Amino acid sequence: MKAEETYFVTHAIEALQEFGGKAIEHETAVFCQTLSTLLRNSQKFRIPDYGKVLNVGDKTIGDLLTDYCTPFRLPYPIVALEYRHPECAPGGLEKFDANVVLATESVVDGELVISVYVVYRMVKNGLKKWIPCNFSAHCNGSVFSVVPTTDEGRKIEKIYGANSSVAVSDIQNELGAVISLCAALSCKNVSHFDSEAPEKLNKKRVHSGKVPFFSYKILDIHQGHSENKKLGGTHASPRCHLRRGHIRRLENKNVWVNASVVGNKKLGYVSKDYRMAE
Repeated sequence: MKAEETYFVTHAIEALQEFGGKAIEHETAVFCQTLSTLLRNSQKFRIPDYGKVLNVGDKTIGDLLTDYCTPFRLPYPIVALEYRHPECAPGGLEKFDANVVLATESVVDGELVISVYVVYRMVKNGLKKWIPCNFSAHCNGSVFSVVPTTDEGRKIEKIYGANSSVAVSDIQNELGAVISLCAALSCKNVSHFDSEAPEKLNKKRVHSGKVPFFSYKILDIHQGHSENKKLGGTHASPRCHLRRGHIRRLENKNVWVNASVVGNKKLGYVSKDYRMAE
């Protein structure tokens, strides 16, 4: 089944252009323009809801890096992830129901640095609006730091200090999503395929001056021919669907564990974020 076509990156780019134009500080305006350009040039992935590719339990960012990503490298120099928060608990009158996460690789003083930036879709009083996260995260080996990216972020840093828990909590889940994706792609039985952008619709968008929709990469899980043995009752042989899984680390490779797939492939399967290869 085809992955849901959300196109959050396009909407985030449009919002960044508007947000940057209204920014009080020149630094924020430049950041929004740079971020929108990087999003355009990124390799884009749709991943599961909440950005939860792996079942990681109570692992910290450091645990994830040590267990799955040593060394920590992106699959491409510029990567964008998008995913939904369909049941995100509201905070007061507002909540965030979708994320776009941008990750880049760069060399600083001769060392590789992975940087992560986030744009959220905020829902308030029934209206939806994309806004940039107040902070970005940067990983240099095992060193993790947080840097303010907006006017509000710089105000928060002045109050709570650099790398405060307030700042870290603002972006740590999104950094975890990037690490989880990289870990999944390290598995020998995981690859990805392209979901092409709608050509006819894009012609209309470009003609009207809108940002076009982009092609996306979807995770492709090679699970072989195992079947669910559940029998009897109205729930016998359910349609096969993919849930968050975990990685089994073997002597010379990582593999995605078969238990992350349930159901009977012969009856078809439901997949919002993955495709299964026979």
